[in-house]
Amino acid sequence: MLVTTLVLAALTIVVVSMPFLRFAYRSPAAHVAIGTADGLIAALVAYLVFGRFRRSGSRSNLLLAAALLLLALGNLFLALPTVRATEGTAFPVWTSQLVRLFAAGMMAVAAFTTAGGAVPRRPAILLFTVAGSLLLVVIVAGLLLEGIDPGVDTGLSPETARRPLFVGHPGLHAIQSATMALFAVAAVGFTRLAERYPDPLTLALALATPLTVFASLFYALFSSVLSDYVYVGDLLRLTFYLVLLVGALHEIRSYWEATARAAVLEERRRIARNLHDGLAQELAFVATQARRFLRRGGGSREEVAGMGSAALRALDESRRAIAALKGGADEPLDVALAATAEEVTAREGVRLTLDLESNVRVPPETREELIRIAREALSNAARHGRARSVRLALTAEDGLRMHISDDGTGFDPETVPRGGFGLISMRERAEAIGGTVRVRSARGRGTVVEVALP
Repeated sequence: MLVTTLVLAALTIVVVSMPFLRFAYRSPAAHVAIGTADGLIAALVAYLVFGRFRRSGSRSNLLLAAALLLLALGNLFLALPTVRATEGTAFPVWTSQLVRLFAAGMMAVAAFTTAGGAVPRRPAILLFTVAGSLLLVVIVAGLLLEGIDPGVDTGLSPETARRPLFVGHPGLHAIQSATMALFAVAAVGFTRLAERYPDPLTLALALATPLTVFASLFYALFSSVLSDYVYVGDLLRLTFYLVLLVGALHEIRSYWEATARAAVLEERRRIARNLHDGLAQELAFVATQARRFLRRGGGSREEVAGMGSAALRALDESRRAIAALKGGADEPLDVALAATAEEVTAREGVRLTLDLESNVRVPPETREELIRIAREALSNAARHGRARSVRLALTAEDGLRMHISDDGTGFDPETVPRGGFGLISMRERAEAIGGTVRVRSARGRGTVVEVALP
């Protein structure tokens, strides 16, 4: 902040001591453009700071968001051509200065407020209540002061001046001086905060606030708020918002990076969970059976078949993990189901019929669970039901429906041992994504597995 202050102080000395140099440019359109840009940037930064408030509940962030929102509304109001073309009224002049005064006061308080608090149930209502109340006060004050001539000539030109133009009502200069002092207090506070919490937005506030301090000083030297001239104060104010914009963009980038890291971590957890629940369990069973066979010198045909089935399931799980790591997270559900079904039925020697609605898009978690349910149902049909053909259907007209039927031997669902045929696993996977599984079967009549999602 010290370097910024010294540079701005030098600029002030040059402008004041060398009035013959041209530091102003006449352009009413540029005033409108600058005011609009200032208002939009202030609104964006207010939204980001409000997001911080929702996460932390910090009163400092609430006050800062309300101050920036107040500045945004004030800048956009002043940018209106109808307001800038107003003549014979003091309302826009007084209102613009009061907006900056109130916003400066709130920023000064925010810079030194560190206490947090519980996030209210409806924080958006709280933000708009604070900013709206302050704006209402400013408007009322502006209307009350309208009868007082601010003494500012909107056609005044800085080009003909040979000294600073201290024009205007003493009250106007008092407001500008108070605004400058409050922004200076805010600059000190944000600099201290940046030393403790050097995040992009706080650093931007610490760097930018001195700019608006000197902008207030130049408005006192030459009140160009509603004039046709773009003066140094206007450019410093615009630079203040541009620095905040840079900080906001860095903040947004940090959010995206954090989101990407969280997504990678969540995907790793999902794969680890699936490997633990599937591959690791099957391999543990194979290892236990192998040790038992070694101790006994062999096993029965059924035990060997069970170990072989567990090994095949572990192989299926490893292939699913490899496929997930290779990508394909954006492919439609019907494409993923078709690939899985063709892989399982080709390995088991079962004829497959597909009736899948095309281009069905679902979240990655939903797609993964449905693929695992389909794999389990198709494997059961071949290995336990001795089916010769299976049919896989998918519709998405009235909710998502997946239908798997086979011509196998079938079974009595009431007599299946607990956890048998993977029915418990299929039901749990369906419930995890908000769906249900219904199994219909009878001995000698095949099996039908229906999965429904709302």
